[in-house]
Amino acid sequence: MRIYNGFLFPLPNIVLAYWQERTSNCANATIRYTPSLATNRTMSEATTKRVLLVDDEPNIIVALEFLMKQQGYQVDTAYNGQDALQKMEAHIPNVVVLDVMMQGMDGFEVAQQIRRNPALEDTRIVFLTAKGTKEDRMEGYTKGGEVYLTKPFDNDELVSVIGDLMEFG
Repeated sequence: MRIYNGFLFPLPNIVLAYWQERTSNCANATIRYTPSLATNRTMSEATTKRVLLVDDEPNIIVALEFLMKQQGYQVDTAYNGQDALQKMEAHIPNVVVLDVMMQGMDGFEVAQQIRRNPALEDTRIVFLTAKGTKEDRMEGYTKGGEVYLTKPFDNDELVSVIGDLMEFG
């Protein structure tokens, strides 16, 4: 097991194999994964939906990417705020999962930029961050987030939240 940014992520073999394809420094890495995350959505319904994952920790990105692809979503990734905004110019996501603490432009700034862009008015923002004080949460909602989850997080809850945002906007 390894700990990244203070969080323990246990990985089963299928996720570890996927992770190893995407990263070179993940030997013995782990992440919690629940195979019962399947939903009633068909793949054709889900693949029309796009998620952008934004976090400066590559191991979190790979784990979240795996979970989202298991749900059938198209997934884009970004490792900083500026990269996220550029990716949104090419492909408008339905949902952005956004870390707050990143180098350069933080997640709150990215959310403000998203909310200022009329082309992204239907994009939903989920903050997924270690910053969990009441003030942090309030700032997240003030900056335009629909949901604010803290790390460590529950995979089922995150998948459920994203599914609801995809379905009900």
